[in-house]
This record gives sequence, C-alpha cells and structure tokens, in this order.
Amino acid sequence: MIARLMRVILAAVTAVGLTMPATIADATDEGNQQQTPVCGQPWNQNADGTASDPTKASGQLVGCISSSGVQYRLRNSTQWQDTPTDGNGQASFDYTTKIAQFRFEARFVIPKGAITASNHVFLYRIAGFNGTGSEMSGTLTGGLGTYVIGKDGLVTITFNEQAIASNANAPLDNGCLYIEADRGKVTGNNPGQTVLDFGNGHTTTIDMYRKSGTAAKQSVGTPTLQSDGTLSARWRISYDNTGTIDQPIVKIEDWMAYENVSGNGSNAPGRGWYTAGNIADLYQTLVAAMGVGTLTVYSVAISGTTYKTSNTAITWPAGGLSSGTYWKWVFQPQSYSVKPGRQLEIQYDSTFANDVLYPASKNIVRFYRSDAKGDYYTKNAVAWNPLRPRMTLSKTAGGQRTPSLEECRSMGETNGQCGLAAWNVTLKNSGDGNLPQGWVVQDTGSGVWYTKALLRDSLRVSVDGTTVTGKTRVTSDGGKTWTDLDKANDTQRYTSFRFIADTALASGKTADITYQSLFDVTETKVRKNSATAGTGVGGAFVNTVTASVQAASLVKDGCSDPMDASGNPKFTACGANGADYTINAGDDPETASHVGWRISAHVTDNWRDSPLVFDETLPQGLSDVRFAFSDYANKKKWLDVGETTFTNIKGVSYRVKIEKTGERNYRITIPQQASDLTNEGNVYLYVAAHTPDVNDNTYWTEGRYDSKKGCVADKTLQSGAGDCLTIAYRNTVSMSSGSIPSVTTSETITDNFHKTNAGVGDKQNVDSDWASDGKSFTRTYYVRANRYGLNINPSHKAQGGITDADTLPIKDTLTVPTAPSGSNPQVSFLGNVTICLAWIGNGQACPAGKTYQPSSDAIVYQENADKLGGVLTVYVPDSTPVTISYQYGFKGDAGFDLMNTAQFANAPWTDPGKSDANGAAISSSGVIVQTSTILLHKTDDNAAGYQDLSGAKFELLEWNGREYASNEPTPITAVTDAQGMITVGRAQGLQCGTAYRVKELEAPAGYEISDEQTDFYLTDCGGGDYFGPVDANGQPDSSVHKWSGGYTLTIRDRKITGSVSWSKVDGDHRTQYLSGTTWRLERRNDSGQWEKVNDTLNNFADCVADGTTTCAGAGDKDPEVGRMTVDNLDWGTYRLTETTAPGGYRLPDATNTWAEFTIDRAHPKAQTVLRGYGEWADTTDNRLTNRLKPVSSLPRTGRSTAWILGIIGTMAVGGALATLTMAAHIRKRSFGNAFRAGR
Repeated sequence: MIARLMRVILAAVTAVGLTMPATIADATDEGNQQQTPVCGQPWNQNADGTASDPTKASGQLVGCISSSGVQYRLRNSTQWQDTPTDGNGQASFDYTTKIAQFRFEARFVIPKGAITASNHVFLYRIAGFNGTGSEMSGTLTGGLGTYVIGKDGLVTITFNEQAIASNANAPLDNGCLYIEADRGKVTGNNPGQTVLDFGNGHTTTIDMYRKSGTAAKQSVGTPTLQSDGTLSARWRISYDNTGTIDQPIVKIEDWMAYENVSGNGSNAPGRGWYTAGNIADLYQTLVAAMGVGTLTVYSVAISGTTYKTSNTAITWPAGGLSSGTYWKWVFQPQSYSVKPGRQLEIQYDSTFANDVLYPASKNIVRFYRSDAKGDYYTKNAVAWNPLRPRMTLSKTAGGQRTPSLEECRSMGETNGQCGLAAWNVTLKNSGDGNLPQGWVVQDTGSGVWYTKALLRDSLRVSVDGTTVTGKTRVTSDGGKTWTDLDKANDTQRYTSFRFIADTALASGKTADITYQSLFDVTETKVRKNSATAGTGVGGAFVNTVTASVQAASLVKDGCSDPMDASGNPKFTACGANGADYTINAGDDPETASHVGWRISAHVTDNWRDSPLVFDETLPQGLSDVRFAFSDYANKKKWLDVGETTFTNIKGVSYRVKIEKTGERNYRITIPQQASDLTNEGNVYLYVAAHTPDVNDNTYWTEGRYDSKKGCVADKTLQSGAGDCLTIAYRNTVSMSSGSIPSVTTSETITDNFHKTNAGVGDKQNVDSDWASDGKSFTRTYYVRANRYGLNINPSHKAQGGITDADTLPIKDTLTVPTAPSGSNPQVSFLGNVTICLAWIGNGQACPAGKTYQPSSDAIVYQENADKLGGVLTVYVPDSTPVTISYQYGFKGDAGFDLMNTAQFANAPWTDPGKSDANGAAISSSGVIVQTSTILLHKTDDNAAGYQDLSGAKFELLEWNGREYASNEPTPITAVTDAQGMITVGRAQGLQCGTAYRVKELEAPAGYEISDEQTDFYLTDCGGGDYFGPVDANGQPDSSVHKWSGGYTLTIRDRKITGSVSWSKVDGDHRTQYLSGTTWRLERRNDSGQWEKVNDTLNNFADCVADGTTTCAGAGDKDPEVGRMTVDNLDWGTYRLTETTAPGGYRLPDATNTWAEFTIDRAHPKAQTVLRGYGEWADTTDNRLTNRLKPVSSLPRTGRSTAWILGIIGTMAVGGALATLTMAAHIRKRSFGNAFRAGR
C-alpha cells in the first residue's frame, strides 16, 4: 500500500507558567555544536534543514525524546500488539510474518521557553523513515502559525507571536509522537534490518530475519569390494543455512530403506546396514563436527533373504561396541547451530551385500531444526553395486503360417486345425557381473498358446551358438501353479512357459531364445505375447525386464455411425474385437439407412517389405459403397475408386488404390509409406454403405420386438405382420503382403428398428378465426401416418363391408368427455377431407402427383349418440406415407373440452395412435379453455417468499428425431403474465407424447436469464406415442421428465443486484484517502421510512487488505485504504451515514449529513452516483469528506492553564501511503503527569 503521512495540525492555546531552564538557554548559545542534543535546539541539522548524519534523528525535538517503543498490526486485524524488544531495543520477526503496519512511539517533553522570537521555526526528522512524496503546507489550528512538509519528509513548523507568548509561561509535558506505517515502507517485504532513531539515545531496530536452509545427500564415489565379500558405500550429507540467523540442528536421523529402488537401467530391491565399525567411525565424525551429543542406534538381523529390523533404541557407548549390524542411527547434539551462509557436512560409511538379488543400497537422512511438527528436511540417495549384472531384453515376431492338419495334430491340437507363429527373444547381460545360474525367461501369450510337443520341439536357448540347458515349466491358470514340461499333459493348452537356466550368463554375453506358439486361425482377436527375463534364485523371480510383440492380425468390427450429419466419415460406435455385432434397435427406420465396418490390421516387420493388400467382399443389397482410410491420429478421409493421395507424417506422398474387382468385391492397396503402418505396423480402413429399402423383404425380415434383445427375426411372420424389421450382413476381408500367405476374417452385423414411427405418428390442429359472437370457430385436424411407407397390413381383410387389398383404415374418434353446466356444446363434422400421399406439415401444399382422390365410400363419418362428435374412417393406401386433413365446427355458451384420437384400425402391431385431448375446447369469451396443458410459472429465487415475475419470454423446442429445435412452421413462444404464468396447449402446437425442451429467451427486467434446460413430455392427455430421446433399451431417456397434462413447471430467475463504491478523503485535499471509518447503510421502505438492510451493514468498517488477503463477508469488499464497495444490493434507494471518523477528524452530524443513492431495476449494474446532503452536499465522484477536529482552549484558572499540540499529516511516499501522527498533550506541572496521550 501507499505509505502516507497525514496532514499536520498543530494546536496551541496560551498558557501562563514557568521560566526557561538555564540548561536550555546555555545550549542555545552553542548552536549546533553541543555534544548532546538539547530540547528546543537544532541537533544533527545543517543550515538547509538536512541531517548531517542521515542515520541519526535531527531537529529541535531530538533532545526532548524521553522514551520510545514499537507495536505491530497483522493483516485483517485492528488490534495493535506490543513487540517485545531486547535490552538493545531490537525487535525481531520472521520475514514471512503477515504484518500489515508498524506503529512507532516516542514520548517527549518540551520545557518552557523553547519557542522564542529567535527560535520559532522548528524542524524535525526521524531517521530511518523519510518521506519522498510531494510538498504539503497549511495553517496551524488556533492561529499559532504555519507548517510545511517537504518532499524528503522534513517537517517545518513556524510559530507566530501568539505561540511564542503562550510557550513563554508553560512547558510541553508528556507529549507523544507516534507513526503508523505500512510494513512495505518500513522494512520491505524481504529479510533485512531497519533502524529508527528518534533521538536522545532512543532507537528501535526492526530485524526481519529469514529462517531457511537446504539439505542434500549423495553417494560418494563407487562402492568398493571388501575382504569379507561385502561392499562399502560412502555417503555425504549436508545442511546449508541460506537464512539470515543462526539455525540450530537438534537432531539427525538416518536409516537404510528396505524397498525397491530404480536407476541406471535397473529396478530391484535394495537394502544395507551399518557395522559396529561403521557406527564407531560415524560417532567420532559427528562429535568432531557438532560437539558432544547422544547417538542411538537400532539393530537389524540379516540372514540370507531375511532382513528383520528392531525399533528398540540402543545408546551408543563412548567406547563403542565390538559387533552388531544396525539399520538406523539418531544423533542429538547438546547444542549446535549453523551460522548464516555456512554449511554442516558429514561423511560416513555403510555396508551392503554383493548380491544380485539386492544390487543397491538406499539411505535416507532427516535434519531436524526444532521439535516443532514438520520442521525438518529429508533427503535420500542410492548406491549401486558396480559388479551387478544388467539385463536388456528384446523380442520380435518371426513368420506365421497355417500348418497341415497332420502337423497340427502332431503338436497336440486334436482337431487338426491351427495357426503357427514364431518368436525371437534376445537377453543380454550388459553389466559388470555375471547373471547367476537360475536366470529366467518367461513368455505369456494373448490369443496364442503352447503345447508340450510344441515347446519340446521349438524352444531353443543358446549363447554364442552353444546350447544352454535348463528346466522348462508351464502354466494354464495364470501362474498359480507351474508344471514341469516333462510332466505336462500332451493335449493341454498352456498360456505361459518359463525357462530356468542351469548356467550363469557372463558379463557382455547374449542369450538367444527362439520358440513358437499356436493360435486359432478362425478367430479374429489380436494375437500377441510378452517375454519377461529376470533373476531366479531360490524360486524367486526378480529384477525383471519385459518386451511385448503382437503377431499379424486382422479384425473387422461393425459400426452404426459410418458418417456424421455433414457426410464426413465418423465410425465411432463400433463393435469390439471382431465379434458379431448387433446395433441397438431404434424407433426410426432412418437410423437403419446406413451401415459401416472398421477394419483394424496389425502386421510385424516381415509384412512391411511390400504393400498391404486387402480384399473385401460385401453383402448383397448395399448401395453407395464408400471406403475411408486414416494415415495417422484417426484422421479419416474418404477414398475414391482409383487412387487417392496421402502425405505421411514425414512429408512423403503416397497413393492408396481402390479397385472394384467384382459386383460386391473390392481390393484396397496400402503402400508401406503409410504413417501408422511404418511406425506401429497398424492399418485402419473403413467401409460405409446405404442399406436396402426397408420395404424390400428380400433383405429385411419381420420380427418381434424385445426391449432387451432388440428385433428378434421370425420368418413365419407375413410381410408387415411384425412390429419390427431386422437385417443381417456378413462380409469377409483378407490381408496379404508379397509372398506371405493371406489372413482372413469375417463378421456379421445385425441392424434392426422398431416400427413405432410407422403408425399414426403425428396429430395436430389449426383453428380458424372466431365468429363475431365469440362463441364458435372451425378447426382443421391433420393426421400424419406411415412415415416410411411400410407394408403395414399384409392380409387386407374386409373392413366395414368394404374389401380393398391395398388400403388401410384410419379411424378418428372425437368426443366431449364432460359438458360443464351452461356450456351447451355443439359439434359439427364439416368434412373437407383431403388425402396426400406424403408426410407434410400443417398447411403445406401436397407435392405434385401425391394428391389422392378416394372413392365416395372410402370416407365414412358416424355421429355418436349424444351428437357431440363421432368416428371418421378414412381408407388410405398401404405402403406409403400419408397425411389427411378434415374439419369440425364447434359452438358453445361456455368452455368445454374435447378428446380426439386417430389410429390405424387394423394394425397387426401396437398402434395407440395420436390423440389431441385439449385442442378443441372453447369458451363464450373466445378464449380456448385448455385442460391438457403445461403451465410455466416464473418467479424469483428468493426462498423467503418467491415473487411472481411477468415479462419472461419462453420457447418450447420440439424434438425432431435428432435434437431439440424450434417448432415448424411456427415456434412455440409465450410471455409470462402478471401472475408469472404461461399456459401452453394444443392451440400453441403442443403435442401429447412429444418431447420438448423449455428455453428462456428473455428474462424480466432486472433478472438474469435462466440457463436451466428442462426436457419433458406429457402423458394422460388423450393418447400420443412417445417421440423423444431414448436410452440404450429404447425407453424414454432419463433426462426427459414424464408429466401428466396440467403439470406446472416453476423456473426461478436470479435477481441482478447492484453495488455502490465511494471513498473517504480529506476535506481540503480530496486525493488523500483516510482510513479508520465505520458506516451504516439503510434502505427506504415502501412507507418512505429508513430501515436497516441487515445487521452487517448496520455497522461496518473500511476493510484494508493486501495481495495475499481479501475482503470477505457482506461489508466492504474494497481492500484499499479509504475506498469502500458494498455489493449484492437489492433495487431501491439507500442512505449512507458515517458512524466513526478517521483519527483526528470530526464526525459529520448524522442528523443532517448523509449520502443517498438508488439501485435501478432497469439498470442494476449501472455505476451508482451518490447524492450528498449537509456537509456532503458538494460531493463529486462519490468522494465523501471529513474535516479536521478544531482544538479549543481549555478552561484557565490561574496557573492551571493547559495547551495541546497535535500534528497529523498525509504525504505520498514512494507510491505508497504511510501515516504520521504527532499528538502532544501538556498540562501544568501542578496537575502532575497523569495525562495519557490520545491516539
């Protein structure tokens, strides 16, 4: 923050009193040459007012100082705390302490007669705190003179004759000077020392120290082989004091870690220990470096692979111990500290075995600086056995072929059919020590297996051409049990084998291991296996390295999404691992209009010498076949018959070639330069095609729909008799390269769909204008059916005495469920039936050639008994989409509802049809009375009492089979009324059963628009199949709410609140911000009275924070001094009054001085402007002012006169602000010295 000095105010009143002491008069004659400062006379001061020695205080006040002290205030705190200082007046803090400000205090006494005609200009400067801001000046309160504050912080006070006369008779006793300064302008934010000299031998030193250090641990040199066969490791530990104060080391802990370690190409268990000799040498080293202390050790028992530690501490005797092994030591010096910039370093030895099972030793050290939790540094290091072996393993795939039946049987395959893959493994010992007898190579297959005969005949291990003997074991249960190969079952398939060598592998030698595996040539899964080599001692298998290789494989997967909406290749919903694949049944035949496959190939190095050639045979009935290819990173691109150019990741161009070799046969050639083929041996091809027409029963089969299984084919059903259709495609692809025999795979993909959308799929209506009496209107109904032109009725039996082999009856039933009293409903069938052989929207013209003229007996209307509606039967052609329309007339004296449903009368599968339950109700006022509706209710989000909101505009987005979109041709929109309500029903285009999404288009004034999206569909509204998003089982998706007609959906909007910002400034210097204020904020209620907003805003303070803290809560949010912001304010008019003024300033009278502002609903985020009253009437830029307190004369009674001198000033210092306050309070000595300085 900006340090600032508050403006100087000096107050003095005349006083009668004492004569000047002789000591002061004597010192005056000596000028500035006296050896000790004299109160009232210049000290350490040049003629121009500067200090002779800038490290010392200067000015007339120096000799007056009687004591000094220091306080501090932490961030986000208003409490000042005393800082304990040592005998030299030094205060110390860790520089990370979150100190906001310091307060430095000096008490002083100015004797009588210090202000004279020849000594009426007083200068004063505190060393260690000098201002660098602009110059300021003013008049002293009480007419006692003037003051000037220079840019360098020098204070110049010029007293007039009145002041001189007053001081001639009264001393200034028990005065107090205090300075409040931001930490950054006193000590800075880094370690360092600041010395403030107040004069007269009174100084305060503030030391901001840093306590920091770094620890290190390393293995020194190379472990050496000792005479007993063990290895000796040398360790170096160190602690560097990077801080500014001494740092004690109270304890050092050091232990051996018994755990896996990694490095230098190895990963293996490591352990070590200290011998008695190691500890004895360590003890001498520790005492020499750190002085006398206590060393405790912890023993470990080592036997073979056993390493058992003890947690019992043993104090190391001064004379040492003659034997023992230890895993941990702890040293606690009596007293030891590391000086700033110095280092503690200790070197010592430990021991570990020259054992291939444990080729490393890990050591951990911890330096404790105190007993405080977490005050330590931990480091570790590893020493490696230089004589250890080091294994590197590589694996490649050899050839693969299909043996004869007889050869397969000879290898243990009883069915006589198999594939054979060869593998090559090399194991090299690149270390300096031998890999001991018992080293192991293990192979584990995936999609491949081994037999006893195969391993016996193919497994070969050699070094430099010489056969290595050993034992072979096999497993078929994932390694739970291992069986010697000699005892293995002749026909058992084994997934892993393990070879255990009889001889060591010398340093620098390489073992070559070759073998073969079997696989099923009819399977399409990926075939690969992994080889692992390691050290095997005593049955253990440790220090392993692994390499995996995949054999040549070809996998084909069915895909349900071969292209996206823009026609680009997609292929993201595909089967896995070449298994036969069934696409989930949808309700829309459009989902079954495309089919696709993904071909995933992997080849080994020997396949990459020539281009890869794929031969594809597609099923019958497909059209518009397209292929796609991805060079790398799944970047698919359509291919043309002929050649398509690609550029690989190295910038090399190549061409992928497609040839059509038959009616349903294609050949695709992929050059070796393809990126994925070159790098990983992978190729990804894709096939897309249009499926046969859904009405073509040559390919599509009728079935029974099962919610879990999809469409189950039933060939006994006649065409059109099933409630679903299914189709199966089986195709084959083969892959070859040069002279290598081809690999072939086949896969079946099954597609299907549910006939839900084939029946009466849609029902809507359109109203005419009302008659002039407001009691009647005409409605046109539209019914759309058989969207995809399926063959619905295969029997075409006679209906109603009429036999037509190619027509379907659509029956529309209209009734009045309840006629309210006084409604007197009348319903008339007006006819005007039209039939269009196309799926068209309301009011759209029928496409040319699609108008259908039925015979006169193909339209039948039967009025019901109460003459309120009836049944309309329209015979329409089968196997074609159809849209019919017809008209009814309605009249009534009051509102009544209608139920209207249309459906195929003879559909062999479930066809509930579409209903219109609420669309035709009328009222005498001409307003449609809707009972099957959705009601939208808009309120605010205030849980204390939700308020209805008018003026919110909504739209219902309708599900179109792919997404939610605006209703066509007319979007469904409405605006909330005074009660916050919208009623949406059939008259607005709402369809029962269709999924909709509620979207808020415009929020009411002063509110945020809700981004909440609610999806729903209505039931119990007179019929209507569900039409919306579905889950994997074809059921309505869980995200779509199922509501009955008349449901009320409430959507709440958040009110946009406002804020206000203002500042507190000096009345004469309006760029000088003042701290220490508190405030009250009130709001005008509906009665025009002021009332509190809440408890917090009834009395809140100016919050001051820095970059590491924030101003939280409901009060001031602005962290700057003298600047306030209050947010989250509701609309309305507010009053702001000041309850506490800054120190030294007068509090305005709250009965006539305040500021008002208004948060406008229409523009709540607009900048708020304060309107001031009383002393704030001239407020501009929201700057509210305070005036300095006047200093009045105290009552005078003879010699009992007192006078008060106060200095408060503000000065910009180095871009920050600090506060200097000087308040001197004087009483005649006859009153004693009980006066306490005010702050």
